[in-house]
Amino acid sequence: MFIVYRLINHTKKEVYHGITQDLHQRLNSSHCVGVTKALSHWKCGVDKITVQKLSNHYKQPNASEVAHYYEESYRSRKGYRNIRTAGK
Repeated sequence: MFIVYRLINHTKKEVYHGITQDLHQRLNSSHCVGVTKALSHWKCGVDKITVQKLSNHYKQPNASEVAHYYEESYRSRKGYRNIRTAGK
């Protein structure tokens, strides 16, 4: 199962969409330790970050398509920047 998710960093006023099979593991093993290049400037222990699980998919290509749709169509709060993923 693939999860499509949204991270909102209220401190930096940025939004990120992604996919994973284990959201908790993804946050702790790459996003919050600087491995994900797009989020390497985020400080998980300091910044106020909201995690939203958006949908589940059986196939990775479907999840990726949905994540990119959210990335393209998301209209965040005024002043928030949408961080683009490296994929597709």
